[in-house]
Amino acid sequence: MNKKKLRVRISVGIAFVLVIGLIYWFYLASPTSFPTNEELISELNRVDYQSSAREIQDTLVLDERHVLVPFISSDKGDYGLSYWVWDKHKWRVAMISSRGKPRVWKIDPGDPSTYYVVWNIHPEDKMTRMDYYLLRDRNYHITNYGGDDQRDTYYPELQLGTSISLDESYGAMKLPDEWVSVMNAFNQMDKSSQSDKFLNSFFPEQYMQFGWLPSYQDGVEPTLDRSFNGHGYYTDVEIDLGFIRFLDETDLEVPVSNRE
Repeated sequence: MNKKKLRVRISVGIAFVLVIGLIYWFYLASPTSFPTNEELISELNRVDYQSSAREIQDTLVLDERHVLVPFISSDKGDYGLSYWVWDKHKWRVAMISSRGKPRVWKIDPGDPSTYYVVWNIHPEDKMTRMDYYLLRDRNYHITNYGGDDQRDTYYPELQLGTSISLDESYGAMKLPDEWVSVMNAFNQMDKSSQSDKFLNSFFPEQYMQFGWLPSYQDGVEPTLDRSFNGHGYYTDVEIDLGFIRFLDETDLEVPVSNRE
């Protein structure tokens, strides 16, 4: 083997090692320590000056690479949420919400066991408890595939609930195991055949949704003025935040026996 070929092979080997090293460094290396409160405030205000963050309330570690940081702003005294992800070998904020209305943070969209319901409710809204629900409307339809090939499909109604007391304005609730099992079962059914996937686009009622219903202090007129209608700022860090529908008692099939 001549020297030229040897140098080429050595160069290729070095490049390969460097590429593997960079991949490990950016995507596989364990996260470093989380930023201090002062560093978090500085970064929030650098990324989105409208957040006007002045106080970090807490750091809620959801897993090794995802942290929820509730904060209070100095501008309007709003109670907001910031979503932090270990990305490209540094802690980066993926989304800043000036107000903390409930959402679902889907850390791995394909795995409901990684879903968290998150919130930061302003004390002036005077909520005492929040009931969260996993819902699906009942539905029935007949599909004719031609000739005698006909399929009758019934989708029963689904309603699962859980309650959270507002001891703190903020929080993060991992989905209950029962919810995860039900969601996984229906997701598996959806994957059973391509024809079912086609029908799903025409019959969205069979899909599940999240809902919530708050309780208030006695004598308080229900309001969401301080916890809703804020602004949100997304960065280039990938994140999946799900909508939670605000419910009325009439939206629920089964009475909530533990509500005051």
